[in-house]
Amino acid sequence: MMIKPRNKRRQLFHMQILSIFLCFILALSLCSSPVYAAKSAAEKAAEKAKQEEEAKQAELEKKKQEAQQQKEDLVNQITQIVDHIAQLELDLIAKGEEIQQTQASLADANVKKEQQYADMVLRIRFMYEGGTSQEIEHILASKSIADMLQMSEYIQSINAYDRQMITELLNTIQQISDLEAKQIQEKSELEQKQVEQQQQKDELDAKLATVNLDINDLSDAIAEAGRRAAEQEVKRKQAEADRIAAEEAAKEQANNNRPGGNHGGGNSGGGNSGGGNSGGGNSGGGNSGGDNTGGGNSGGGNTDGGNNGGDSGGGATDPGGNAGTGSAIVSAARGQIGKPYIWGASDPNVGFDCSGLTSWSHRQVGISIPRDSSSQLAAGRRVPAGMQQPGDVGWHPGHVVLYSGGGMMIEAPRPGLTVRERAVSGISAWVRFW
Repeated sequence: MMIKPRNKRRQLFHMQILSIFLCFILALSLCSSPVYAAKSAAEKAAEKAKQEEEAKQAELEKKKQEAQQQKEDLVNQITQIVDHIAQLELDLIAKGEEIQQTQASLADANVKKEQQYADMVLRIRFMYEGGTSQEIEHILASKSIADMLQMSEYIQSINAYDRQMITELLNTIQQISDLEAKQIQEKSELEQKQVEQQQQKDELDAKLATVNLDINDLSDAIAEAGRRAAEQEVKRKQAEADRIAAEEAAKEQANNNRPGGNHGGGNSGGGNSGGGNSGGGNSGGGNSGGDNTGGGNSGGGNTDGGNNGGDSGGGATDPGGNAGTGSAIVSAARGQIGKPYIWGASDPNVGFDCSGLTSWSHRQVGISIPRDSSSQLAAGRRVPAGMQQPGDVGWHPGHVVLYSGGGMMIEAPRPGLTVRERAVSGISAWVRFW
């Protein structure tokens, strides 16, 4: 069947209309869809540098986590050591009190020994120096055999009593010797425990300082790597914005050079697409490169300003108290300077250990505080560092002192030394009872 020329022309017309419509749709899609060109060399370099800094930061974060785990393990060990030091202090105080009781027993035994010796000398003098001939005469003058035997038994009983007295004297001397040996052994053990305590404290301080230093160094390195990564991100975004702006400019130039380009220039290539929205404000300017990344949020107020400063300096307050009472406590302690260090002692007539001095000084103003250092730390009101006042108790594991003012402290330091006043050193915490 033959197609009529009119229908054929109509069919060709429809196809032309459809082709024009499809070309129009394609043109619109090309105009509305961005064409992503290859990244520029500057973008690639910045992106690579950023990835390297981020990888370095991740590695540092891993090391920091390991160090923090090490610190956590160390804190657990330190807690155990501090508990051991506290228990050791209690044992030493008890042992010191035991030794003082032993010394009192030794004094009593010496009195007994001297009395026994004096009694025996008196007995010997009476029996063998002045009374022998008279006793013989009494025996010979007996009126009967029974009287003579009775007198002889009496003299034998006196001799037996002398032998008993001598035996008791020897036992007393042996008792004294045993007590003296025990005292020497206890003193040796006490001094050895004191050495072990000091060694544990030194190890604790050294480990804690080392781990904290490592964590601080890692934190600084992580912050530096993060700063460099942020700088590279700013450079990458700036390079991206420059590339997009160049592409838009080239596209607009191509539209202007194309035949009939002036008809589509104003709306498509000029104001809406190439100018304000894509190349200018949103991508390259305010949001990416300026305020959010490099300026306000990261570097300014949150990190350096409000949080750290407020936490450190804001909440510390003095717990209050009667300063006159604190001064009286210091005066009592200062009056004991020169007294010997004696474990378990809190008596000016004997001596003091560290917590014995602090507790005794408080008792002189009518304040009762715990006997050992750990209990004193737990019972007192905490005083922020740098705000201590005369009369406050300073603590570090196994030891307490009294702050005497002007950066000085009064302490009973350790066996072999006497109560003294010196510059504050090595104090971990301050508490107040007055």
